[in-house]
Amino acid sequence: MNTIETNLLKYIDNAVSYQQYLSDIQEIISAKSAPEDMQEYYQLNLQRMNRLDKTLILNENLENRIQNLTNPISFLIISEGWCSDAAQIIPVVVKIAEANPILDVKIVYRDQNEELMNQYLTNDSKSIPIVIGVDKNTGEEKFVWGPRPAFCTQILRQYKAGDFTFDEFKVNLQKAYNKDKGNAIIEELLTKLEIDED
Repeated sequence: MNTIETNLLKYIDNAVSYQQYLSDIQEIISAKSAPEDMQEYYQLNLQRMNRLDKTLILNENLENRIQNLTNPISFLIISEGWCSDAAQIIPVVVKIAEANPILDVKIVYRDQNEELMNQYLTNDSKSIPIVIGVDKNTGEEKFVWGPRPAFCTQILRQYKAGDFTFDEFKVNLQKAYNKDKGNAIIEELLTKLEIDED
């Protein structure tokens, strides 16, 4: 087993559950321990995740595909509570894991795990969330996904090209996530999981 694989198992052992992640965010909000300009992001993201937990539904086809998976995988997610993409994505990953007992979700905080984050940079940037599919038995990295689905990456490209302002970018991104209802995220992750089955 190489060092990275050993490290992934170590990170999984020290990771938090989704419920603990939500509790940590609530604690930051209650204690007002985040910088003032970040506090609203924690609050908004907690509301988004709670809403998605209640409203996300897997259609029968997706549920069957997930239930047919046989390789035990931990979704090791690098995240932070202030990250708006993470608030849209993590509940979807949790919904996938809930559909098959061989899957689970573990979350590590980016800023407390710099060594891990530096192994999963996006264009030299510490963009999150990053979802690492880890074989539960061996600790082997099976796939990496993130920091956002393809349709959101396209919106980001348009913003960087100057097609709209930052405020417009945020609105467009939120509308796109709302319209998609998690389906693109599920499809992209399932594609990676199913490749691993072959």
